[in-house]
Amino acid sequence: ALYLYGLYYTIPPFSRPFILPFSYTYPHIHTFEAATIYNSIIFQTSKHTHMMQRLAPALMICALALSCSPDGTEYTPLHFPEGHTADITPFNRELVMDIPSRFLLCDTVTVMNSRNADNDNIFQALSTTDGTLCASFAHMGRGANELSDCYGLALDQNTATMYALGSDSKLLAIDLCKALSGRGDFVTARYNADIARSAKNIYALGEGKILYEGLPRFSVIELSQGDTPTELFSYNEYPELPAEIASATDGAANYFYYNSDTAVKTDGTMFCNATSNGMILEIFSIGKEGIRSDAVRRIYEPNKESQNSIFGTIQAQATDRYIYLLYIATTVGSYDYATTCPELGVFDWKGREVAHYTLGKRVVRFTVTSDDSRSYCWYLDDEGIPVYGYFDMTH
Repeated sequence: ALYLYGLYYTIPPFSRPFILPFSYTYPHIHTFEAATIYNSIIFQTSKHTHMMQRLAPALMICALALSCSPDGTEYTPLHFPEGHTADITPFNRELVMDIPSRFLLCDTVTVMNSRNADNDNIFQALSTTDGTLCASFAHMGRGANELSDCYGLALDQNTATMYALGSDSKLLAIDLCKALSGRGDFVTARYNADIARSAKNIYALGEGKILYEGLPRFSVIELSQGDTPTELFSYNEYPELPAEIASATDGAANYFYYNSDTAVKTDGTMFCNATSNGMILEIFSIGKEGIRSDAVRRIYEPNKESQNSIFGTIQAQATDRYIYLLYIATTVGSYDYATTCPELGVFDWKGREVAHYTLGKRVVRFTVTSDDSRSYCWYLDDEGIPVYGYFDMTH
């Protein structure tokens, strides 16, 4: 309140209408707080009545502006400053593989958990040069260095360590260089990750730290010397949702658990979360003491009747410079699996639009090089067969 009071009277009268940008400089002040500021100043002693009458209109405008701040509940469709058309080139049509659930890029290979008609291993590594299968590793099983399945996959780029999490809460640390060279001793550590039992995915932060997404919503764990990770801190807050969704039992938790994807900045200091069934983009920072919400970008409003909701995010990826969202901007009810092609949106780490790519193919998974120049992807051809390919980017 004192800041607004001082700001208003330290600028010339002709400049006072331009105090509106305050709401964007301080987006964490919401409508209720703006109203409190307004009331605390308006109802002062009578000797300031004339001054308050002059101040009232400006503060009312501020209150309205603050109600439309980026952390408010207004939904603003996307408007990209530049548009591009991707020219997707297929790599290798001879591969017979399932669409991977996770898709990692490490130097000159992409690594994924996918079934392959030519082997029984969990992980496949494909060349980024010609798309050929250059390695396959990790048997499915219940042995010490085996996984019964894999639903969480993360890569520490600095150490070339891949982390794989199974539904039995077994977390394996894999030396990717050893695995790709065909050595059998590629498992360097095993952890009992009961702490991440409810996790739906994991993300490497570097220095032996893992971000997992589940219940609670986000947690950061440290892989210590023993076989049990230590939880450092967690984050269990959710942005406001429409009442019809939020009022249901565990409405917010269920919506974000089943309808969102996360991507971590390469240096491990920030991450984003973007939803389907509507589209909400959140951006977070990770510090030494916890996780902080930095921005909430509301794009398409979720709807309890999913047929009426915009399909929204399919997958999120991130680099040090940008956030990439693969999304569909039509409603679930009008979505045609055989013909609807997703779009690729590029955002900065404040949630602002940077560029848009028309893909022209049914891309289902993608990853991006660290220099933001190329994307490797899986898409479905006209017959619905998964194809491994790539396209260059110029934003």
